[in-house]
Amino acid sequence: MGYIGDGPKPELEVGDISTKDVTATGDLTVDTNTLFVDASENKVGVGTTTVTDAGVAITPSVTRAGDWDAKLALQSTAGSDFPALLFSGADTTQYGGIISTTDTSGNTVNNVSARIDFRMPSSTTGAIGFKTNPSVGSGAPNETMLLTSQGDILQNTASRTSIAVDWTADANPVIEAKGNGTYGGLLHLNNEQNTNGSGIASIVFGNTANSGAAAATGRVGAAILAKCVTSDSNAGDDAGADLTFSTKPESGALTERMRILSGGGLTFNGDTAQANALDDYEEGSWTPVVAAGWTSVSYTNSYQHGKYQKVGNVVEAFFFIQFSGTNAGAHVQITGLPYTAVNETAGALRAGALTYFTIPVDSAGMVMPYVFQNATEFRLYAGDDGGASTLSNGNASSAFLIGSVSYRVN
Repeated sequence: MGYIGDGPKPELEVGDISTKDVTATGDLTVDTNTLFVDASENKVGVGTTTVTDAGVAITPSVTRAGDWDAKLALQSTAGSDFPALLFSGADTTQYGGIISTTDTSGNTVNNVSARIDFRMPSSTTGAIGFKTNPSVGSGAPNETMLLTSQGDILQNTASRTSIAVDWTADANPVIEAKGNGTYGGLLHLNNEQNTNGSGIASIVFGNTANSGAAAATGRVGAAILAKCVTSDSNAGDDAGADLTFSTKPESGALTERMRILSGGGLTFNGDTAQANALDDYEEGSWTPVVAAGWTSVSYTNSYQHGKYQKVGNVVEAFFFIQFSGTNAGAHVQITGLPYTAVNETAGALRAGALTYFTIPVDSAGMVMPYVFQNATEFRLYAGDDGGASTLSNGNASSAFLIGSVSYRVN
């Protein structure tokens, strides 16, 4: 070790350094820039003799394979230990931080480009704040994100959760949620709401190219909003929710177009009445069967086809039959309709039309199908016999029956 201080050189061997106290007065310099201690300012420089605002200044770097250099490395050789950087301060609200600045003195806040603050919002909770500077050199950094002790991510505010992602590099998902086999990807939007009709949570689709006097609301092109449905203060967690879908036409206002009611069913264009809701839509197949007195029935070329569609409580059923059979003045009756007709008085919507038929019947006039109430069958009726069902007056030989019926269901 080199000689330190004034006066006679003390008797100190290198091998005894671990058992000797070393006291130096004044600055300490080791190999010019390897280590510098500024005694008057209580500062230390590693690789530099210029120590400005910081208590310790480190200049040398270790070049890595990537595009970064390590100015300070914390390493551990013990498997049970891990390197740690400890921040401790007297300020109970903010006790440490990491700052990036273009100012070598570190004294000018406007030159801070980014910083990470370690805080204690209360005596028992911690938080980490992230600040970035949108105008380095002329403005101070703004807090852009805060991680709270509750696990919340607060962006640009301390009172609401907000995450903004700007990604235009490719068509990959901007935000992707992955879950387990039970729930899959999960996006959970929460709010505390006890008022009927008030918003619980929403997804808004905006166009930032929109401008004008109503820029704040006019930029919203579409929205999905969950609205609270309750008749009390939600005692027992009993509140439900309607789900509304709204769109905005060009030069128009955002308007509700469709609503899924909490009790089921769809309404349109702002209608909220449950009685007006469309509660079902489906399409399917059914098998028409020739019945009521016909024997030895066979279907030519397996032509025994039926299709239907149900919109709300109205069913429209289509049929295509070609059959042969023997009868003894029997009704022309088809069973197998996909839904039971509503039990209501005659004259209700339970009729249809024939587009083509070659079954021999005892009516020379118009013939139409009529659905029985509270049943899944229809008969052919003649329009000129006082509303009585028409009878077949002969056997069928590869006879066609093609048409459709419409009827209401419960």
